[in-house]
Amino acid sequence: MLWHTGNAHAEAFRQIFEPLNLPVPDYKDIAGRRTDEVIISVMTSAGIGFTSEQINAMTEVKRSLARKIISSNPPVADYCYEVLDKLSRHHRLGLVSSASASSVELFLQSSSTVKFFAMVMSEESVAKSKPAPDIYIEACRRLAVKTSDVVVVEDSVNGIRAAHLAGIKVIAVRGTSPEEELKNEGVLSVIDDLRQLL
Repeated sequence: MLWHTGNAHAEAFRQIFEPLNLPVPDYKDIAGRRTDEVIISVMTSAGIGFTSEQINAMTEVKRSLARKIISSNPPVADYCYEVLDKLSRHHRLGLVSSASASSVELFLQSSSTVKFFAMVMSEESVAKSKPAPDIYIEACRRLAVKTSDVVVVEDSVNGIRAAHLAGIKVIAVRGTSPEEELKNEGVLSVIDDLRQLL
């Protein structure tokens, strides 16, 4: 929700799946999941065999396509810098993303927000991605905070489920998933604008 990359990732997935005549999943259903896990799921559902080398190659192609799209027009959310600046004065902030480390670095450079985060984690930080709770549990460990003292801000159903499985409360940002779906996940609230966090 700080980095509106959904359209770029959806397009990158389309470009790798369509030439292979594989179904392109609805992005809201896979948002928050690791690229390699999405590719494995699609290939398995289609009954197509694969090697780890093939998955790694497809993952890198998809990431490269997404980075190219994102780099051409960095999709930093409106008011991102201002909101993080104000929040960081009173709270320790962590950035947790299912994106690759290079994509996270691209966001931090484009938004000039790295100074606001006490901790940054990407998909490579844990073995299992959202909706598994691993990344949020590890983030809390690194921040030395109890999960009950944390609030996560998420825009995907997979991310919300991961936070809840970790025992963390969630504020949802409308965008990747419809508001009704977000509300059905038992979030504290659904917001439309980052300024509503202040």
